[in-house]
Amino acid sequence: MNLVFAGGKASLDEMIASTEHGLLVTRLWYIREVDPYEKVMTGMTRDGLFRVEKGKVTTAARNFGSTSPCWKCYEMSK
Repeated sequence: MNLVFAGGKASLDEMIASTEHGLLVTRLWYIREVDPYEKVMTGMTRDGLFRVEKGKVTTAARNFGSTSPCWKCYEMSK
């Protein structure tokens, strides 16, 4: 399965500046399909996860893994 998302017009600096609290992911180790029917994906960050607070990258964050349906990731990103 391939997921393709259209890019926006904001630069990386603009996206960071507009983020109150968030994570900046610069590198992923893997993303794999767990359940093709429900579109559940699993993935893990690697060597590039940073905290964003009040529009600024503040500190490095610990790598983590996640497993969830694609639609839930989309809903959380709104």
